[in-house]
Amino acid sequence: MALKENLKKIRKTKNISQQKLAELSGLSFSMVSKLESGEQSNPTLETIEKISFALGVEPSVLIGKGKYFDMKFNPDGQLVKEIKEWECFINYLESIGYTVEIEPEVLEWHYEDVIENKKVIGRTQVADKETYTVKITKDKATTIFSESEFEEFRNTIEKSVEFEIYKANQNK
Repeated sequence: MALKENLKKIRKTKNISQQKLAELSGLSFSMVSKLESGEQSNPTLETIEKISFALGVEPSVLIGKGKYFDMKFNPDGQLVKEIKEWECFINYLESIGYTVEIEPEVLEWHYEDVIENKKVIGRTQVADKETYTVKITKDKATTIFSESEFEEFRNTIEKSVEFEIYKANQNK
């Protein structure tokens, strides 16, 4: 569901008018109206957070977890690009017969309050620093890479492909 549908549904469920939501969120009535009608379909993260706070819901409820993550933690799209490249490399290894297992490890973490309807309902652990190992298996042969070793391995394969393409173009 898009923002406009979620916003309207939640607002009506909570029996809040657009005018009241504007007051509670500190936004203009015009902005709330445009968001709900879909006329404004690309609000800022700050706007989403103001509305979600005023409605007493998480921002991800309004726009979806993936989109909220991208807006909050990946505004330039770089992380998504890196993740897609990483997933493509894993898919490549699997397509040529390797089994790939990723084992995450949390190195540092902290507690945060879990808030629902503006009330603390518990605490959860949040990872601050993580790493991983990658286990690659084919025909009973297994290799385990640390995070940095796996990145070096991936970069080496990428450079090898680029070199082979360069060589092929030089022979034309």
